[in-house]
Amino acid sequence: MDRQKTGALIAQMRKERGLTQRELAEQLHISDRAVSKWERGAGFPDVSMLIPLAEALGLSVLELLRGEQSAPCDSEGAARLALDSIQQVQGWKRQERWRQSVCAALGVGALVLWLAVCGLISLPANRTCLARVYQDGQQQELTLVRWSGTLQFRLPLRWEFRGQIQTPLAQTTLDPDRELHLALPLTWDKATSLSHQSWNGSIREREGPFLSAPFYLDWWGGEFAFSLSDGTIIASSSDACTAWTQEFGEKASASP
Repeated sequence: MDRQKTGALIAQMRKERGLTQRELAEQLHISDRAVSKWERGAGFPDVSMLIPLAEALGLSVLELLRGEQSAPCDSEGAARLALDSIQQVQGWKRQERWRQSVCAALGVGALVLWLAVCGLISLPANRTCLARVYQDGQQQELTLVRWSGTLQFRLPLRWEFRGQIQTPLAQTTLDPDRELHLALPLTWDKATSLSHQSWNGSIREREGPFLSAPFYLDWWGGEFAFSLSDGTIIASSSDACTAWTQEFGEKASASP
């Protein structure tokens, strides 16, 4: 099939019937821009439009697809040729939809990449939760831990918590105007003893005077554990405390 030949035939037959592009479009319940696009060879009628368009122009579907008026031929061969032509048109439509989908996906990917580079992808991260206080491995009491800040997505592939972590046990040494920055790599760490895989957050900038690195955090799972400067461990659960102790306890006790 040749789009130029089909377009020229549409224009020829329309003019022979004394129809304008608008009048033909009204018969087919489409826009005159679509008719103009067909006649210029810039597009091809949709499969659903072939029969009504052929009838409006006094052509057979086969003639419309071939782009020329033809002498009578045997019905079986004509039907087979028409079917092949329709399948070819459908293939063009599928390819066009596929190209549009790929372009849309690339556009969305480029937008996400640009937003990530600029640090514009963020989620509010405000949470107040009940935590356990451990000293020498024994639970002593309960306390509240408040998180206030944002989770920002940054390259290369990590979520970063920016904000403040406050607990009444550290109010005497915590500077409320300071921000704590935690980086959460988007890679699973299976070294912890928790029953589920979790992220291990590391403090990217100088930690506050009340906080002793390292810091265990699974934001999505609601698990966390960290140590104060006097060795007190504040954890969301006994599993989180055990994970912190097994993963970081020896390192923390060995540090000055």
